[in-house]
Amino acid sequence: MNDSSFASERLRRSAQFPNLSHMRIRAIGWIAGLVSAFLLVGVVRAGDSALEVGETDAQGWTLIYEKDGVKAFRRSSDDSILHEFKGQAVIKANFHKVLAVYLDAARSSEWVSDCVESRVLPAFPPYDQITYNRTELPWPLKDRDFVYGERYTFDAKRGFFENKMKSVEHPAQAEVTDVVRGVLVSSGFIAQYIDENTTWVEMRVHTDPKGSIPTSVVNSVTRKWPYESMRDLRHRVLTVTGYDEREQAMRKRFPLTVQ
Repeated sequence: MNDSSFASERLRRSAQFPNLSHMRIRAIGWIAGLVSAFLLVGVVRAGDSALEVGETDAQGWTLIYEKDGVKAFRRSSDDSILHEFKGQAVIKANFHKVLAVYLDAARSSEWVSDCVESRVLPAFPPYDQITYNRTELPWPLKDRDFVYGERYTFDAKRGFFENKMKSVEHPAQAEVTDVVRGVLVSSGFIAQYIDENTTWVEMRVHTDPKGSIPTSVVNSVTRKWPYESMRDLRHRVLTVTGYDEREQAMRKRFPLTVQ
């Protein structure tokens, strides 16, 4: 077939299938989106997914157990004899539903491990929110409470939300009788958009409960926190209704532009 005949044939086929080019463009776009999703998951989970229980990554996190889709990690600190813990999981729910549940501090006691009271205090700069949290400890230990500031980071293009937390003093929350005021050394929460119905989540905690609790007891009690908190957050996101209004508020406050 010469060049003239080839051009004529392409014109004829274009007339027969006028949407062919658009279909190809859409197909290419769909494939690119799929590849991007896989790459995104790889970026988010890099360094953790390959670990076996007992192994440690380059940041010093040791995978201590994996249960029901939740990975629990521990890290030692040069600044403290108390361990830092974190949990990771994939929640089969949309990004904004996860935020709607997580940022509902007044109901955190319904899913955060050992939390018996949680409420929001008046915020002041540079914090987006200040929260009071009371944690129940088994007898004969006294309960611990924490007052901490929260600072949010949000990237609409990446579909990334992070909350970094640490203890602050607040004039509206004096110390409570028979409760020991603990210190939240540093903690964090990350939600990473994967697709419309999938969100990767990480929760991290490093506390000093103060008082006279042996270090071994603190580390032992905190060890279960990543699994229990992540399990109960996931359960709440997937099963509890009544978050529609909060979810819409999250969509307005944290609008995604990720493709």
